[in-house]
Amino acid sequence: MATVSASVEFSSGLLARLIIGISRAVETFVHINIFPASLALGQGKYALDLGLNVYGPLICTCGFLVGAVLQREHAFGTPSYGPALPK
Repeated sequence: MATVSASVEFSSGLLARLIIGISRAVETFVHINIFPASLALGQGKYALDLGLNVYGPLICTCGFLVGAVLQREHAFGTPSYGPALPK
């Protein structure tokens, strides 16, 4: 069960970062605005990239924690330390 839990937690955090990264690449190459300018930290050419690199890990951490909570609720009541002992 621990492997499944780690997989869900990792996947949810990774998925959030992947969406941000792909969206930023599309924004850069297609020249459309996906992310608001309010996410930029500082001024200049790379201000939005800096903002996403600061806020991105926070979003990934939230995704990881949501995966952990969902997995914990799903596995509530089952022992996570190994198979049940015979009666």
